[in-house]
Amino acid sequence: MTETRKPRIVVCVPTGSGRPYHQSATSVIQAVVEFSAFANTTMHWLPGALVYNARRILIEQAIKEDADYVFFLDDDMLLGDGSMRPLYDGLRNSPYTAISGLACMRNLHTRLCVSWTHPEGMMDWDAFPGEGRLEANPVWPVNGFGMACVLIDLKKLKKNLGHLNPDGDEWDPSDDWQNPFLPMKITNPKNGKHELMGEDLSFCRRIREGGGKLAIHYYIRPGHFITAPLMFDDFLAERAFQKRKAELEAKNRPKLIVP
Repeated sequence: MTETRKPRIVVCVPTGSGRPYHQSATSVIQAVVEFSAFANTTMHWLPGALVYNARRILIEQAIKEDADYVFFLDDDMLLGDGSMRPLYDGLRNSPYTAISGLACMRNLHTRLCVSWTHPEGMMDWDAFPGEGRLEANPVWPVNGFGMACVLIDLKKLKKNLGHLNPDGDEWDPSDDWQNPFLPMKITNPKNGKHELMGEDLSFCRRIREGGGKLAIHYYIRPGHFITAPLMFDDFLAERAFQKRKAELEAKNRPKLIVP
């Protein structure tokens, strides 16, 4: 009987401050334990580096370890139980290079860190396609996302980033000049202004420029531990509340008190 090879997954936590939040340590351990149920799993925690360089270094290390996948988890995130297997199942045997959980911004609970359809891959808050449409298939193609909770297929990634090598060879993750996380300056077609994209959206854009595809998993909903009470089951309710609040204030009625 032929033994099936387990995938090799490296859990990577870039920590810019060098002082990881103790709350997120449980999520890191959870990710390792859940992946270990079906994969050979290791973890790297890189403190004190600029985030765009930390992510490149962590991917370089994972490739040296002959990993199949990298899972990025930011150091201030909380995960729901059983998040890792659906994320992995949504990526393997799919056309996607990377898949993300559906995360909101840290201080803006009604804004999802997703570029749904923006042609330049920037966040487009108002393009949410609708809950029913997403639930029909929880793995949904997008143009970009934040890097707080992302699983990446390294074989596809190396293929998609080959265009960064000026010599025409395979992408070299050790070369700073080929760092896919370096922030890009683009022209926003909606307003004509020059804007700087963060390391996460710049990474996503370079994947798409190399022919790669990206997705989010609607049911994987990580949250920042400081906003955990507003996890994403409450996303639509919170957005509706803010809309109603604005309508009442526009009529000069007494302002609603936000607890």
